[in-house]
Amino acid sequence: MNISDLLKDPNKVKEALKKAIMTKNKELAEMLIPIAKDPGLTYRYAKEIVKGKIKDEWEDIIAKNSEFSFDYALNVLEGPFPKGEDAIAKDSEYSYLYAENVLQGPFPKGEDAISKEDYYAYYYALNILHKPFPKGEDAIAKNSFYSYHYAKDVLHKPFPKGEDAISEDDYHSYEYAKFILNDRFIKGEGAIIKYKKYIDSYIGFLKEIGKLDEFLKDHPEVKDRV
Repeated sequence: MNISDLLKDPNKVKEALKKAIMTKNKELAEMLIPIAKDPGLTYRYAKEIVKGKIKDEWEDIIAKNSEFSFDYALNVLEGPFPKGEDAIAKDSEYSYLYAENVLQGPFPKGEDAISKEDYYAYYYALNILHKPFPKGEDAIAKNSFYSYHYAKDVLHKPFPKGEDAISEDDYHSYEYAKFILNDRFIKGEGAIIKYKKYIDSYIGFLKEIGKLDEFLKDHPEVKDRV
């Protein structure tokens, strides 16, 4: 193999490194890693050939990429990879997965990224913090499903910031009224009436709490449902 020719074409270097890893050619792989400087291929070398920690300077290559820093921590080190945490912390998905699967606890450095995604913000509160995650509430509040479940499973009380989103969905409006507020959810009654699927259940609930007459006064158009 002519290394000088390889150096002229980075793609050829990566292809040669892929082949070296596939054929378990450790010597060639170690010659090409510092030339290719590819996080994914360096991770594969660690996982498939070394099956353990690699040189610090080669860890630096992996540490530039969030996905492979997480993979290296989980599958090779089977523990934290501090050097890769800055990269991991830039990505909501890998920040959450690193907290859940590697640290098995909070990952403060990644919370800014996590807080921007409703899915990860909700599950970070539920599964990692086991308590409210104020930093993520703005994102959570944009989604009816996560707003309702954040109120139900994390706060165990109303989530006013998420009520606009909840009110757009008839099912979550009904559930929020019954299981969170134990009262009318006036903001969500438009959706409940419009989509009709849960109107009878909502009327039944209002009967139970003595609020049906009040509701019918505000919405005489549904009197025929009683």
